[in-house]
Amino acid sequence: MSMLFDDIHKIKEIDPDNVIDQIRRTPDQIYSAWQLGISKNIPSLDQIYHIVFIGVGESGVSAELVKVYVEPLCELPITIFRNYELPKWVNGEHILVIGISHTGNTIETQTAMKKAHLRGCTTVSISTGGGLLDFAKETNTLFCQYYYEGHRAFALGYVFGLTLGLLHKAGFIPDQTEEIENLMKDLKQLVKHNELTIQSPINPSKRLAGQLINRSVMVVGADFLSPVAKRWKNQINTTAKAWAQFDTIPELNHNTQECIYYPDEVVSQLMVIFLRSPMLHEQNLLRVDLTKKSFMLAGVGTDQVDGRGNTLLSQIWTSVLFGDLVAYYLAIAYATDPASIDNIEDFQLNLKV
Repeated sequence: MSMLFDDIHKIKEIDPDNVIDQIRRTPDQIYSAWQLGISKNIPSLDQIYHIVFIGVGESGVSAELVKVYVEPLCELPITIFRNYELPKWVNGEHILVIGISHTGNTIETQTAMKKAHLRGCTTVSISTGGGLLDFAKETNTLFCQYYYEGHRAFALGYVFGLTLGLLHKAGFIPDQTEEIENLMKDLKQLVKHNELTIQSPINPSKRLAGQLINRSVMVVGADFLSPVAKRWKNQINTTAKAWAQFDTIPELNHNTQECIYYPDEVVSQLMVIFLRSPMLHEQNLLRVDLTKKSFMLAGVGTDQVDGRGNTLLSQIWTSVLFGDLVAYYLAIAYATDPASIDNIEDFQLNLKV
């Protein structure tokens, strides 16, 4: 299988849209989006006492990543919704509702944003255009547009960086320029060590992808790595077209901890990846290590991935990017186009019928 991972000509045949280049540009995505966010003219938002994000799919994941990163910095509560409806308390100008959709046409997000506007909430739309752009024009509300020609699953850095910049410009979080610059260095170093041209024996993401072939994958995260685990799951699903799920600690220790025996034919094919960071809560870090040990003793396949860098931002994003690379190489192993999402697109067409 390592021959396939290292066959550049064959990889280009499997990946005609050059998805690997979109992944390797993640550092530049985040930086340029941050610059775009802090350049926006934001009206006074002194009246805001609660921030609400609306988004599904990777838009929802981007909101989760923003939430776990800024919560230690932001005095306002942050809530995320992923559906058509909003609870009754989302009402009035004191609630800032930020709708995120890459295309701008996500029906769940559009529906919820319209309801938020009708309830008098302060709204901000983030998108490349589409229905959210139309909504912002019709309601004369703030619209933050970004431009990305690649596939939406790999626009996560744009959405994250832009949202972070907007929150700083609005006065909700301190300046993150230094953290962003340090992140660029850490991410570019990670990309360098996992390039297509780096042979499998010394390429960490290729090696891990090789371990996942023909396995059912579960990714486990704790604290700020919980949404990262979800991102891993989503990317393995959509990029490699492979089965994956995610779980979180400490919740896992109260239920999933017991399900590592039956059915044997399922458990024997399971591969559990534990995401780690020295910045996790000390009890959760202990839980990660003890859980991994208990799974190993039960005969479950396990591995761990440690975040890189000296900042929380780097720990989060090096874990995200490494997962994107692993999912990409797993797609190559299965000889499946990492850009195609035919089943998702067919389903969305059926919704419109």
